[in-house]
Amino acid sequence: MLCDNITLRRVTAKNPWYGQNTDALDLESCRNGIVEGCTFDVGDDGICIKSGRDEQGRQRGVPTENFIVRDTKVYHAHGGFVIGSEMSGGAATCS
Repeated sequence: MLCDNITLRRVTAKNPWYGQNTDALDLESCRNGIVEGCTFDVGDDGICIKSGRDEQGRQRGVPTENFIVRDTKVYHAHGGFVIGSEMSGGAATCS
């Protein structure tokens, strides 16, 4: 949460396909980063972009923004690339 200038390369996250709350990567209220060459195989979300929950997220008001995701595989996940569900701090921008 609230990180700037993130580089995530060649990371593998594996959890059972039936696992709950096993997100591979949660970026919450973070800015400027790259995720590349990663492999995610999980039971919940693969890559999740968030900006805070309820009043706390609204007060912080910092969306996740300016991320590049490339050459990354999500084999199993509830959602491969997900925006939310905690989005009270605003919408995300990614490419």
